[in-house]
Amino acid sequence: MNDIQKLDTLGIGAYIWTANSKSDWARLKDIGVTGIIIDRPKDLANWLKE
Repeated sequence: MNDIQKLDTLGIGAYIWTANSKSDWARLKDIGVTGIIIDRPKDLANWLKE
């Protein structure tokens, strides 16, 4: 169990700020963060649709 999963079991969300690259998004999605707050939300939305 990673730290993000441990936080989730405690009911604590893990929100990450300013992850602005596709490689960051993929890594954060893989570890299960609750949310990603970025400068270009439209780019992230398009990436999620791919």
